[in-house]
Amino acid sequence: MRKTLLLALTSLSLSACIQEDNPLQDVETNTLAQKIFESQNYKSFCGKMWANPVSVSADGQKYKECEDRASLIAISLKEAGLGDISSQNVKAIKRWSEIDLIIDRLQDEARKKARDDSKNLWGDWSKKQE
Repeated sequence: MRKTLLLALTSLSLSACIQEDNPLQDVETNTLAQKIFESQNYKSFCGKMWANPVSVSADGQKYKECEDRASLIAISLKEAGLGDISSQNVKAIKRWSEIDLIIDRLQDEARKKARDDSKNLWGDWSKKQE
């Protein structure tokens, strides 16, 4: 219990320090969400964990997966020209709830486009069942 609490407090203080120097804090929310979506490394449960790090245990498979995803997102954002981004910068973003909603909308649009493209390519099979 003490170890988890200490880790959470350390994470919060580190988050506060990083947020001040975080190159992502000046990136427009829609642009940032689009770049994170394009990285194809985002998972909603990670965004929720990063938005509220105190509520999550520092051990476990999901924590490890989110650590890995933060690193992959950081690499993708760096390659997109958003600056020298680290996984700590990614986790310290304060707008995760907004970003999560935007990414959810982008995923819905991508699914709809894929469905429409499939119908255009193959036709609407549901109507050919007659």
